[in-house]
Amino acid sequence: MKTTKALICTSDSHNTHGGIGPRENRTLGHEAVGLVHAVGSEVKMFKPGDRVVVGAITPDWGDLASQAGHSSQSGGPLGGWKLRT
Repeated sequence: MKTTKALICTSDSHNTHGGIGPRENRTLGHEAVGLVHAVGSEVKMFKPGDRVVVGAITPDWGDLASQAGHSSQSGGPLGGWKLRT
């Protein structure tokens, strides 16, 4: 993705004031929009030039809440921000 705009959110402002974890070596701004630059051979739903958004939530798509359309609630209320492996 080629980022065209990015922004900070309230969690970033909490970071700068020491409310969430260490404040060293942080890049603020985890929500962005941009254009698809290139796709791999397995990608079927996007093509170069498509506009895309990178949201703050990385949902667990296997979670029932995500499958029901509530991806920010996967794993519990506001649980989607935690990367699950």
